Amino acid sequence: MIHFIRLVGTYALFAGLILSGCDKVNEKSIVENAGNNSCLPVTGVDSLLTSKADIIVIGESHGMVEPPEFIEALLCHSLSKGIKTALALELNDDQGLLERYLLSDGSKAAKNAFFDDWAWKGEFTDGRSSQAMMELIDRARLYKQGNKAFSVIPFKPGNMPIEDYQNQNARSQAYEKTMAKRIVEGTEKIDADKTIVLVGSLHARKGRFSFKDMDYDLMAIHLPENRTETYLGVHTGGTSWNCRGPEPDDCGQYEVKGHTSLDSKIGRGETYMVVKKDNSDVIGLLGPPNFQTDWYDGIIYFGTATASPPANKDGRIPFEEDMK
Repeated sequence: MIHFIRLVGTYALFAGLILSGCDKVNEKSIVENAGNNSCLPVTGVDSLLTSKADIIVIGESHGMVEPPEFIEALLCHSLSKGIKTALALELNDDQGLLERYLLSDGSKAAKNAFFDDWAWKGEFTDGRSSQAMMELIDRARLYKQGNKAFSVIPFKPGNMPIEDYQNQNARSQAYEKTMAKRIVEGTEKIDADKTIVLVGSLHARKGRFSFKDMDYDLMAIHLPENRTETYLGVHTGGTSWNCRGPEPDDCGQYEVKGHTSLDSKIGRGETYMVVKKDNSDVIGLLGPPNFQTDWYDGIIYFGTATASPPANKDGRIPFEEDMK
């Protein structure tokens, strides 16, 4: 049921959008009609948008359709309420390719120029460069051009060679701090009322990463405590596109286990669902170690996970070829 609702809503609102030569009338209507019952339904959305926190962090598992689609819905609801909104993405834009694409017409030529970034053309195809992410970026392009109350903040650090740091721990700590700093600086620069952050679920933890010799504070703990809420994205299982090793061939579609079952109280939900940790009846169904109340302020229920393959899949090139 959940996927049927999404399919109907998405098709009615966005059909034919993510193609070269988009219908400009349709693009204009998407921007003008954010809200007005055109947003995908999100149970509990007002609890996010009326929260005192201005930085809302959503921790995802990369390579799924559902997290970027949820963010699209959240942006739609936020903008429909007249909230000055920013979208913060785990992407690097030191070259300015993302910014130029957001100001473009979304044509094939514009996409090809955007895909010149190694994240989109390299062989290592983790979920941060998925088709679902590209669709979210395309939606952000329309909102940015049609709504002065909307901005995009890329916050992934650029090149941070290990030789510049005492050890891998020090580099990882600097990486997490830099992500948080970029989010805060971006939010304050545009004076956003709400900044919606999409990031890997590990970075979204309000805590430390401790494994073998690694021990450092994660991104969310470096964000202002009194301004930040973090949520873990959960699902009932399915598939995702991710990398399970260091080689390009280790990236692909894999089955993933769920945080909860389809027949559970939360699993029977027919729309995306926001559940804060004070709702113990629902949160308790997940239980440790999948959910730690000290790490997150709540959960976002995504339903069944669906793999999203790489955008620009046919345009990927080997590192050695790019160096020629």
